[in-house]
Amino acid sequence: MKGKMKAKVILITALLLQPTNAFAEDNGAWVKIDANGNAIGQAIVCTQSVCGDSNSLYNKMTLQTSERYVLQAPATPNGNVAGIGAGQGAKSVQVDLQTKVWTVVQESEITEPIITILPNGKEKITEKVIGTQISTQRFTAEYAPWVSPVIQYPTIITQTPIVAPVNTAQQLSSAEVLKIKKKIARLNKKLK
Repeated sequence: MKGKMKAKVILITALLLQPTNAFAEDNGAWVKIDANGNAIGQAIVCTQSVCGDSNSLYNKMTLQTSERYVLQAPATPNGNVAGIGAGQGAKSVQVDLQTKVWTVVQESEITEPIITILPNGKEKITEKVIGTQISTQRFTAEYAPWVSPVIQYPTIITQTPIVAPVNTAQQLSSAEVLKIKKKIARLNKKLK
């Protein structure tokens, strides 16, 4: 009798430890979007049954009538989840609702250093904005750049210079700066 009871306990324990669909479901990066496909929420870690099901309690509690969550990227094979949504550094994040192709546009400034020689002979280095760089990535969830080593869509980079009149009297070439540095060094030697 004792042996049969032990076998039942082992069988029940084994059945309880079996993974179910609720625990085996894969995570991914999901982004809240409006009716036009514009990201209006940050990327969150979620599952198909929670964010992908329009009838889920979570969707009913967090979405307005014309909003929904769209999968941006599945988890990597080791379980990491990454995505980008509204307010997470990009200028714009959109998804085509028919093709599920995501477009992420990021903008950054292009700068150049400006070296100013101070009266005490020290250098002051500042930066001047000379243009902008716009980077556009297009991808589907299964080929998100941070998930798949395969690049389905190329990144498009556009650089736009700022056109403004240059006051050459204030601009020094690197040769002129080097000449001034040498002169200051000679003067400092004489003072010692």
